[in-house]
Amino acid sequence: MMTGPLKVAPTFAAITAKLSADEKGPIARKAVFIAMAALCVAIFVGPGLMKSWGASQQAVSAAAGLLLAIASLQGILGTPSAPAQEAGERDLAISPLAFPTLVPPYAVGVLVLFAANFSQAVSLLQMSGLALAMMLLNWLAMTFASQILRVLGPTTLRVLGSVFGVLQLSLGIEMILYVAKRS
Repeated sequence: MMTGPLKVAPTFAAITAKLSADEKGPIARKAVFIAMAALCVAIFVGPGLMKSWGASQQAVSAAAGLLLAIASLQGILGTPSAPAQEAGERDLAISPLAFPTLVPPYAVGVLVLFAANFSQAVSLLQMSGLALAMMLLNWLAMTFASQILRVLGPTTLRVLGSVFGVLQLSLGIEMILYVAKRS
């Protein structure tokens, strides 16, 4: 399991395989726009919601760690995802592209935690800038998905996916253990 452009390219290629190049561009742009809006909500609104709901940083950290661990296990073990359904441009851009491919649930949790811990305006703007940079890389990956797949090939992506999956699983477990040690 991977996140970022190396995960986005094959996912985008697979779900848009039957579409023309003219149809793929608007889907990629819309998915990035929706994902960026969601990331900004996580950064700027998430910490306030966390506080108003009475959720502790430890609880959000444990939840994000658990989501990361589950998603990583699914990727490592090859758990099949739900079958893709025929959908229009708007549906593909929202799901499965914006959510969960570009913005997986554990990423929202991590961003909320970072924003809660580094709540100065400069820090929040820096987080937004990094999120924007990642979304631009994801857009490039979707735009050049077929070329990326042709160069890297499925075997390379599977190997990288396995390596990153194990590392992400360990990060998820580490987040949970960190909370358990602090409790």
